[in-house]
Amino acid sequence: HGFAARLRMAENLHETGDTNGAVRALERLAADRPDRIEPLMTMGNALREKDRFAEAAAAYGRAIERLGTPESRHWALYYMRGIAFERAKNWPAAEQHFKRALELQPDQPDVLNYLAYTWVEKGQNIDEAERMLRKAVEQRPNSGQIVDSLGWAFFRLGRFAEAVPLLERAV
Repeated sequence: HGFAARLRMAENLHETGDTNGAVRALERLAADRPDRIEPLMTMGNALREKDRFAEAAAAYGRAIERLGTPESRHWALYYMRGIAFERAKNWPAAEQHFKRALELQPDQPDVLNYLAYTWVEKGQNIDEAERMLRKAVEQRPNSGQIVDSLGWAFFRLGRFAEAVPLLERAV
């Protein structure tokens, strides 16, 4: 079987409930193709979907090691690893990866939203978080998730008159 077929077969294993079998198949594919990041990204995604966040972060980390010099198109790998670290309760590593994703793809709305929302929740970098959320909303004015984050930030800051229309719009 070719690379794409083996990758799809592993995805099928995960989708039918055999995530461990998928991980084994992806490990073999990653070993056979050390020049490719896709098996490790796919592994990270499968593990993240199963709430195996520390294992997902490790798989994404192995993919990052294979990159050489990261390019702007690799932003999502850092973003996904940031999510895995955040869910694994390792905020310092998560924050570092979200910032790296933004270095590679400045103003990427999903990254802006995730990082800024978490800062608001933690009561950190509030002014920068507001600026980032406004920028994300400008780019995705119809994203309920992103509009909700800006509304929630205003709510958390006690700026209810600004929060209510955004939260209503998000709904």
